[in-house]
Amino acid sequence: MIDLNKKYRLRDGREVVLSVTDEKYVYGHFKDQNSEWVSAHWDINNGRFYTKEESSLDLVEAKPRIKHTVWMNVYKNFISSHPTKEFADFHDNSCGRADFYDRGGSRFACVKIELDVQEGEGL
Repeated sequence: MIDLNKKYRLRDGREVVLSVTDEKYVYGHFKDQNSEWVSAHWDINNGRFYTKEESSLDLVEAKPRIKHTVWMNVYKNFISSHPTKEFADFHDNSCGRADFYDRGGSRFACVKIELDVQEGEGL
């Protein structure tokens, strides 16, 4: 059942704003291909748009986005991730592993990665 306290988007990823419900439908707006707002309604029980078949205009719950920065030390045969550049630099030569040099020795790159993913993406 669609809950107005949750956030939704269209199955194809477009933004949707929901406003009211009744016994059968939830009413709101979504942006069309021209980025203009269009009024619509969906089945209150399953979020389907007009048809019983799955559609790109169906409602799906929008999970929170996670934005996070990590620093990756890149070695010949492995990588390690760290929360800051300073932490990555500190751990470059102090891996503490007996097989550190056997696995590829010192790093040849330290890469900053900006993550921006939906919760659960890729699982």
